[in-house]
Amino acid sequence: MGLDELRDRLADGPVALGTEVSGTWWPLDDEVDDNRIVPNHAYIVDRVEERKGQTMIHVLNPWGPDGGKYDGHQRAGDLWLTEDEYKENFATVYSAPSTKD
Repeated sequence: MGLDELRDRLADGPVALGTEVSGTWWPLDDEVDDNRIVPNHAYIVDRVEERKGQTMIHVLNPWGPDGGKYDGHQRAGDLWLTEDEYKENFATVYSAPSTKD
């Protein structure tokens, strides 16, 4: 799902994202590529907007503004991601169905 569709879903209500896995042994599994992001974790979509000449998504780690440690590494509490970065690290979108006809 692209950022434009995520923006539309966000207009209908809250949206959460699930990250890809980490350290998988299965060769077809996708893994989190960004070391600021917690694998196997959920993030809240705060907003999707134009920044620096491109559409970007702002996600929040529910651990709080300072993020937290995972696997011995500090992970971010909030991130601005390009569409490519979003697609490389997130596998699932959770949102309520649209109430618009």
